[in-house]
Amino acid sequence: MAGAETKIAERLQIAMRELGIALAQVQKLPASNNAPTASEEYLSVSQLSARIPYREQTIRNLMGTGELKEGLHFYRRRRRIIFVWRAVLEWLKERSAPSDTVEPFIPEHHARSTKTS
Repeated sequence: MAGAETKIAERLQIAMRELGIALAQVQKLPASNNAPTASEEYLSVSQLSARIPYREQTIRNLMGTGELKEGLHFYRRRRRIIFVWRAVLEWLKERSAPSDTVEPFIPEHHARSTKTS
């Protein structure tokens, strides 16, 4: 019995030592706050382009077509465009979510003309 107790005591000492090392490593990590700072929440077109896989011109095209909506995804302040990061994240999630309906691809040259002869 005494041999089993010493093995358990040794295992406990090893576990406590490893736990102490892990705790020291966690304490060295910077404190992370899930709430974004003002510099992270509001982005310019170039900053947004650096965060998402779209080029600046693509973002501007999405604004022009109405995919990204003014007042929801971005604001114009003194001729500058400011994106709201949380709104853009929601938009990206909606775009990546699989849709229930599948739209067939019909090339433009195969589409029927609406003109009557």
